Amino acid sequence: MAILASCTRKFTPAGSKLPAPVTGAFAQDSALGHTSFDIWARLGYNVARIYETERGSIALANTQTAIKEIRRSARRRKINQVRRSRARTYVKRTQLLIANGQLEEAEVMARQAVSALDRAAQRGVIHKNNAARRKSRLLKHLRQAQQQQASA
Repeated sequence: MAILASCTRKFTPAGSKLPAPVTGAFAQDSALGHTSFDIWARLGYNVARIYETERGSIALANTQTAIKEIRRSARRRKINQVRRSRARTYVKRTQLLIANGQLEEAEVMARQAVSALDRAAQRGVIHKNNAARRKSRLLKHLRQAQQQQASA
């Protein structure tokens, strides 16, 4: 995460570089040669910080706890993206196998999809009703394909 607002070194995360001052509310004071943001930091106040997240959005943090929470939520978001993506991948693979008529492989893949959806719901990545709906639709689609193959 990069700091967008100018502030003193003691308020920056370890290893980060100080960027150019931000325009607007934290514009440079021409008479003093520094930002109004720095004045409060020099007086020892815990000043607000503006961070850039992975998605490019700006998050405003006023305390060290809020800054830490931004970092924690960014880590959790990455982990949750993996879990959500894994569930989607298994569902898509199952649907492709059903469409190609490979029902035995589709049944094995459906078990993995159900497991991934349950795990994602258990971890809070997706809502439990969302997982139940996806499982229901996937297994219904698989059962219909198996019935069609049996009747043919």
